[in-house]
Amino acid sequence: GGIVLAAGGIVLAAGGIVLAAGGIVLAAGGVVLVLLNFYMWLVVLEFLAGVAVLVKQSRLNFISHKLQIFCSL
Repeated sequence: GGIVLAAGGIVLAAGGIVLAAGGIVLAAGGVVLVLLNFYMWLVVLEFLAGVAVLVKQSRLNFISHKLQIFCSL
């Protein structure tokens, strides 16, 4: 009987180790997801900043172009 109990205890301990390992993997996955989210936000913000710069530049170009036409008259 004692051997069966000991074997059961070993199986339970092994199961606990597997669960702990699974918990570590989940925690690591959570960290990776947070980092990916952060990175995605950075990319989105950079993209928006780039668009804003392009819009500003094109507006400036448009204005300067109009001024050139006006000055050449």
